[in-house]
Amino acid sequence: MPIYCGKMHFLYRLVLYLFVSFGLSLLQTEASLSPLKEKAVKAKIHVNLTSFLSVSDPKFLSIAIDSGLVRYKFRGFEFGSPKLQTLAKALTPCDFRLGGTAADFLTFNPDGKETQSSPDQDILTSEVIDSILDYGAFHRGGKDVNKVFTNFTMTGHLWGQMINFFTGVGWSVMFDFNLFKWNKDLWDPNNADELLKYSARRGYDLHAFQLGNEPNSFHYNFNFSIPAATLVKDFKILRNVLYQYPQYMTNKLYGPDVTDLSRHSSSRQYLQDFIDAGGKDVIQEISLHQYYLNGRLAKVEDFYNISVMDHLKHEIYWGQQLAKGFPIRLTETSSCYGGGAPGLSNAYVAGFLWLDKLGLAAKHGLTRVFRQTFYGGSYALLSPTLDPYPDYFLSVLHKRLIEGPVFNVTVEPSTPELRMYAHCTRISGMYKTGAITLAYLNTKNESLTVSLIQFSTLHFDLYILTPGDSAGLKSKFVKLNGEVLKMQGSSLPSFNPKPWKGDIVLAPLSFGFIVVPDAKSALCLKYFATKRP
Repeated sequence: MPIYCGKMHFLYRLVLYLFVSFGLSLLQTEASLSPLKEKAVKAKIHVNLTSFLSVSDPKFLSIAIDSGLVRYKFRGFEFGSPKLQTLAKALTPCDFRLGGTAADFLTFNPDGKETQSSPDQDILTSEVIDSILDYGAFHRGGKDVNKVFTNFTMTGHLWGQMINFFTGVGWSVMFDFNLFKWNKDLWDPNNADELLKYSARRGYDLHAFQLGNEPNSFHYNFNFSIPAATLVKDFKILRNVLYQYPQYMTNKLYGPDVTDLSRHSSSRQYLQDFIDAGGKDVIQEISLHQYYLNGRLAKVEDFYNISVMDHLKHEIYWGQQLAKGFPIRLTETSSCYGGGAPGLSNAYVAGFLWLDKLGLAAKHGLTRVFRQTFYGGSYALLSPTLDPYPDYFLSVLHKRLIEGPVFNVTVEPSTPELRMYAHCTRISGMYKTGAITLAYLNTKNESLTVSLIQFSTLHFDLYILTPGDSAGLKSKFVKLNGEVLKMQGSSLPSFNPKPWKGDIVLAPLSFGFIVVPDAKSALCLKYFATKRP
């Protein structure tokens, strides 16, 4: 009997110990979580649908390819590939720019051969591709210009292949003429005339033209300058040449492709001099270039740094201050100059800068944003094997979801790490007129809860984009609502939204779109009503 009682006493003490320990553990867990509950803030989102800030047309997101790829005969760019055609068509409608630093070294020779001396020089390593793209590769990186930029030829055969492909997929071509063709102190249009004559005879559909690339940086890059007043005269010469061709005489001209307005007073002065010399009389819109970072120095955290994102605000501010109401477009832009940041500009993390750029540019009324580049370089939308990087899928979603009036968005309480932009939703088989789309970026490394209070009784379609594999922010893949987006042979994947109602939890370091199908925005209804034939 005493032994039995002793055992009972021991079991009683053991159960009591476990109970107390478990209870304390629960209390500790609750205590550790309670600060998070207190810190968790629900952001209330309000979209002002009574007025709009600007209007983005269907070609707002447009595409660029660097002229430097002509030197390498577009190696790897398989014009006849059904997969490539599918990828390009998914971005229509859009304008397409063939230009860049290499444009000022390109000579059109309808019957010639592309000037490459040996097969070894045709091998397109990533280093070679990056070196031939945008000025930053040498202007700020210290590369020897003469090792990269020499004159090269574009044949009529290659020109025809390019035009047939780009017009065939529905892109409107804008070509950048070589400004380094001189006759005494002015531009020599003879080679441009030869290209126009060749194109006119074959009925090639060309929509717009440029002349030269980033003339404000010629002094730093090539040790000579072309004054802004001279460039205005050169544009007049180009317009007079176009008058000789009925199919091209009304084509628009865009210039002067000045870059770095916010960082360099000399850039601002060049644009001011161009305008003062009558630049607005010879072009239809001012064209600017913009990059955030040096591709060789950029770090992963720079891509979701809101201070870096705000650099574009300063660029737009200076452009609009000088333009004084004249329309502006970004004809070359990406995350990092110098061909992009290897392993970053083509990764998931690049989407933060890209989506924010599209949102800010639309909000401030820019007419176009040309993504540098569709193919070639670390900032390309496609890999060398024509596989889509995350920014490609982000661009397709933007194309499918956004068009028309841009609305102001307020967030309460103010949450700088949460950036949101509101637009009308593009009409499609899925969405009817009156819907609105919000693009969002959660730059915090924790979830954010948002409440769209004015649409609390409506349902939403969520397009939440997150890293596609264990590489995280550096992933070359992207998930849409938890499913990795991949091509199915030559077909695009499905972009299925996640139906939702109520408060929305935005994943840490994520971006995407929220569609309100039944918003019934009067301004969106009016916009699309005016577009009907």
